[in-house]
Amino acid sequence: MTTTPRHTMTLRQKIKLRWAFIKKTFQLKRPLTETEMLQEGAVALDQTKILHQTIGALTVNWAGVETALDYFNGVLILHQNNPKLKLPQSLKSKIGFFQNSFDRMPELAPFRERASNIVSALNRLKTIRHDAVHGVALERMSLGTHKVMRLNYEGNDITQLHTTYRLPDIANAIHEAMALQEELKKPFHRRISRPCS
Repeated sequence: MTTTPRHTMTLRQKIKLRWAFIKKTFQLKRPLTETEMLQEGAVALDQTKILHQTIGALTVNWAGVETALDYFNGVLILHQNNPKLKLPQSLKSKIGFFQNSFDRMPELAPFRERASNIVSALNRLKTIRHDAVHGVALERMSLGTHKVMRLNYEGNDITQLHTTYRLPDIANAIHEAMALQEELKKPFHRRISRPCS
């Protein structure tokens, strides 16, 4: 059985929300529709600012993940001592190169499971990062929930992909990205902190 975490509001937020509803109801001289309640609630609780800050934090942390992946791939290239190898540029090729290096190099066999876990985390997080950064927030559904549309290109075709995210989903992705960044850096910390003999 899975449970979804409930969003708990502070007393101040509850008061701001109720006051916004009351003001708008008196202004319109009628009860608010569900859409109007969502709009007023978002304004009262500054949801747009929170969404922007959350996406910004995800972007910054993802940049750290990709930078660590680039360094790791650079070390793998140097280790293979093949001048024809170039640092991959697209995310798909970066992840593929990382995984293939561990599959191909016998001396990395003890670390394959760990590398596989990193690849799984990268593939899981890349979608929410891509949607959050490249998507357009179309509509506010309930407080803290947004429908996002992004374009998907396949050959000459362009399709629209719609996904719904809750702010806690994006916040969880931020924490996962931070942990992934540290996981990618661990081998370098151990190497650097080891005294020279």
